[in-house]
Amino acid sequence: LNVYTDNLSFDSRSYALNADKKERSKLIREDRLPDIKNVIASDMGMRYLYRNQVLTAMEETRFELRYQFSKKEEDFDASNLLELLLDAQRAFDRWVIMVPEKDISEALLVVENEALAFL
Repeated sequence: LNVYTDNLSFDSRSYALNADKKERSKLIREDRLPDIKNVIASDMGMRYLYRNQVLTAMEETRFELRYQFSKKEEDFDASNLLELLLDAQRAFDRWVIMVPEKDISEALLVVENEALAFL
């Protein structure tokens, strides 16, 4: 998450506006198109927010797991662990949606090749 997000680069001359035709026309007519710097800052802000949510949930999961292991076996309660892991999964899902399919395919290829080399 960190390496990918930290190494993103953006085209500072253009961006894709995700709005329907009517909304785009209205924004153009009213000269209210977002500034490219604001678009990039907003995109990066969301990526960092989701990344931080994943990292926080995973850190809290580690602490909760240690706590649960310190208890007697009959007192072990996995409900908090499950909720923390689901929080991490939801944040990761929001983060990964922002990653282009091409980058995901390339990453999977690298992982597959490394796994094969390891065997």
